[in-house]
Amino acid sequence: MKKYPDRSSLTSISPLPWYDPQTDNIAVKILNRLMNRSNTCMGTTYLTAVKWAGHVLGTDSYDSWTEKEYYSNLEEFVIRDIDITTSSYHNKLFNSLFGDKAKATQVKFSVTDLIKHIKNEKAPVIFSIDVRKAFNPKATSPMGHIVMAVAQCSNGITIHDPRGKYDTKYNDLQGANSFFSYELLEEIARKEVMNLISIPEKKKKK
Repeated sequence: MKKYPDRSSLTSISPLPWYDPQTDNIAVKILNRLMNRSNTCMGTTYLTAVKWAGHVLGTDSYDSWTEKEYYSNLEEFVIRDIDITTSSYHNKLFNSLFGDKAKATQVKFSVTDLIKHIKNEKAPVIFSIDVRKAFNPKATSPMGHIVMAVAQCSNGITIHDPRGKYDTKYNDLQGANSFFSYELLEEIARKEVMNLISIPEKKKKK
């Protein structure tokens, strides 16, 4: 039976993300890796987080950034091609942009901790899912895709997938947001790590 968000128990990050990068779709070369819309999901998701954090902190410094600007700044931190698709390097860029005002921290994946973070911090969680169901059901190897959890309720989580309109075939996809029941999340989450975005000053003001 298909599950839907339970509005009575819903907690979302604040504000909800508004960035829709579908008009970017730019091929960007970083080191020897050509980044295009089929492999920029991590950068695009982190770019959404950068814009979100800037908005929370009252700065518009990153509002005009596209994927091109984002990857140009990431180049300062990466050494090997593989670094471009490794979240810890994106965390380094995020942390360099905001200093102590906003943090991206990598921790072991846990559904329980993901829920607690959204409830307590009202801030997003970036993690990887295996989207063979959406992209290529016949694939025998995992197909990783980076998404950002932006809300939780008793039935599951809502994710923001800024590459969603182009690259996914979720039946319940609405724009760039989709709802995953906890059962589905347990099935498709790649459970190595997740990345917690936090705004320490925001928590102090509560």
